[in-house]
Amino acid sequence: MDPSAAAPIPGPLPGFGPFTSFSEALQAACPFILSKPNAVAGHLRDRDPRLAFRASTEYCAWLYYTPDHLYEMSMLTDRSAPDDLVSGKRSCILPAEVSDARYAPGEFKYIFALHNHPWGGTGRHWGR
Repeated sequence: MDPSAAAPIPGPLPGFGPFTSFSEALQAACPFILSKPNAVAGHLRDRDPRLAFRASTEYCAWLYYTPDHLYEMSMLTDRSAPDDLVSGKRSCILPAEVSDARYAPGEFKYIFALHNHPWGGTGRHWGR
C-alpha cells in the first residue's frame, strides 16, 4: 500500500497543547513521544542489537499551525513499513494529511513531521 494513500491521521492530540509558538510545541512533544512504550531502545543496542530492533517502536506525528494562530500535534502513529523486519531498518508511515474536524481541508499548515529515533542518534541497524 502506498503510504501517501493512507487515511488521514486525526488531530489534535487530546491533552496536548495548543501552543502559541512552535518551539514550545517541540519542547513539549519530545518528552511526550519519548515517554511512549519502547520509544527508546538504545540501551539494548550493544548488548543485543536484534532484540533492540524488535523491541523498539518509532512514533510519528504532525505538528501543524491552525488558522487560530496556534500549534497543535496530531495523534501519534506507530505504523511501520512492511519490510522493516526484512531490511533491518526502522521507519514509520505517517499519513500525508491530518483530519482536524475544527477546520476545512487546507486551512492549516504542516510545520514538522515529528518522530523519535528508538536506537538513539547513531542510525545503526541490526543488519550491519
